Amino acid sequence: MTPEYCAQCNHTGLRPKRENGVVSLEDCECVAKLKRQFLITQANVQPRYVDFTLDKLSPEFKKRNKKQLQVVEDYLANLDENIKNGKGLFFQSDPGLAKSSIISYIIVCAIEKGYNSYFSRFSSLITMKFDALDDMDVRRKLNRIIYETELLAIEEVEQVYTRNESLADNLISELIGEIYDLKKAIILSGNTSKRALREANKFTAGVVDRFSELKDVIFVGESFRCVSSE
Repeated sequence: MTPEYCAQCNHTGLRPKRENGVVSLEDCECVAKLKRQFLITQANVQPRYVDFTLDKLSPEFKKRNKKQLQVVEDYLANLDENIKNGKGLFFQSDPGLAKSSIISYIIVCAIEKGYNSYFSRFSSLITMKFDALDDMDVRRKLNRIIYETELLAIEEVEQVYTRNESLADNLISELIGEIYDLKKAIILSGNTSKRALREANKFTAGVVDRFSELKDVIFVGESFRCVSSE
């Protein structure tokens, strides 16, 4: 991964700094840009969401979801405390209502504050959990995601990949249990409510009850329709 050519440092990553008549070298701004890009990629934030901000939401969406967006803004305003205390959010809405965009924005904000973060689909984590049973490399990666991240976002919680139903149920319970026991800050999203998840066959009530501590953010409307085209 290399940044675009930087005229300030001639692509060296360093530029002179003069202070009290003494000249020294410091990292160029392009280094910080490259580091940010690397951390966002490492966090699995998809390119289409990297530059998303709440300002890109349409006025109509903001009007209909004023209280919900205030919850998001309050969470970001107290991000240090929320991550320290393992506080999280549960996003729910029909498809196309900016859940992934807004969650990615939260992840990027956390990265810019220095927090190790990761964003994944629930099905991807369960697949990794399954593959980790006999693949050490996958096990290491999954352990880094579970144990080293400070903010973990998981979307599509209602769409769980299953190869063996009983095994998948065990892996789901184990994964959520590990995250819960670590008191990790977690953001979940789905197209159905916690109650619907609890009633679904593939989710035991005990697993979903661990989501109850997450504050609900339920978006309404037909589409978030960004102000600027993507």
